[in-house]
Amino acid sequence: IMRSSAFDQLEAHRTAHEKLLQELQSQATQILARNAGTPAEVFKNLKHWILEHIVTMDRSLAAHIARKHVH
Repeated sequence: IMRSSAFDQLEAHRTAHEKLLQELQSQATQILARNAGTPAEVFKNLKHWILEHIVTMDRSLAAHIARKHVH
């Protein structure tokens, strides 16, 4: 939908998701190596990221789709 509707924030949106996946991988590696962090901290950070992402990037995407009338 982002590509087909010419969403101008496509790359930023994609980059945000890629960065999240990299951070989660890093945190998982640290937890498994017992160097830092806990699963509870990861879930707390993930919850924060999801809520922030929805309020900012996804809301922007929804407004764009509504303007374009993309289905």
